[in-house]
Amino acid sequence: KQWYQRRVRDTVSEQFWFCCSLLFWSAMLLIVTLLLQLLLLNMSVRADGKGEVVFLRYKDTGCGGNDMCDFYFKNVKIAIGNGPAVTFYDYYVADEWEGDSIPNTEDVDLSARFPNPVEIELKTNGTVAILMNVWDSDDGFTGEDDLVRQIKGTDCLVDFSTVSTMNEWKNYKFYFDQSNKNGYLEINYRITECDDRFTLPGCNFCAPTYYTADCSVNCVPTDHRHACNAQGQLVCGDLYQGDQCAECKGRNREGDECRCKEGWKGTNCDSCIDGHYGTDCSDICFP
Repeated sequence: KQWYQRRVRDTVSEQFWFCCSLLFWSAMLLIVTLLLQLLLLNMSVRADGKGEVVFLRYKDTGCGGNDMCDFYFKNVKIAIGNGPAVTFYDYYVADEWEGDSIPNTEDVDLSARFPNPVEIELKTNGTVAILMNVWDSDDGFTGEDDLVRQIKGTDCLVDFSTVSTMNEWKNYKFYFDQSNKNGYLEINYRITECDDRFTLPGCNFCAPTYYTADCSVNCVPTDHRHACNAQGQLVCGDLYQGDQCAECKGRNREGDECRCKEGWKGTNCDSCIDGHYGTDCSDICFP
């Protein structure tokens, strides 16, 4: 009896651990599947256009209260948003870059010191933001470095949506204080390519023959056979029917332009021409 009870306990214990192990590996499989789906989703995302940003100048009178600035820049990046709040891509321009010691009344030339131009991918109706932290180094002096400026993602937004000419540079100065405009970050930017589905301005509009909100449906209208509606669906002309509008409407039409068959006339090709008679207008008789 003791042996039997012990055997029952062992069997229950084995079944318990087997169930726990099964649940564990099932959960792990589910997690791996979800991660793979997310990875494939990110890989399948297509850019709607390409552009470039060039960093030109930086000027700031802050300098932690000093007349001379030893600027250095950290976490400089361009954030590409799929909408106003969703980060799509981050392009790091520089993790850290040190500038020269200059008076706080002069600007820092960034054109040759940052890795210009920075190539980016654009999303239709998305946002392009410049982010960076600017410090004044106190190396050789007492005290800690001063954070002069923190440009966050909602501060410096670059308006690619107004770019209407391909490969043409536009200039933008982001002023830290609109009232005096003493400090600013200056850049140039341009669009170099739109996906085949999109066109300017801003790669924000459907190219000809592309339809729907995301320009994902291609529909090519013809001169007479069919047109395309706003959803990219075929709309057959008055004389055509069928999935591809390839069939003539009515049994008495033929040819690419669906003209009336020989012997027939009328708007609907339902009357015999003069001298033709019969059910198919094939009988000929002239008085």
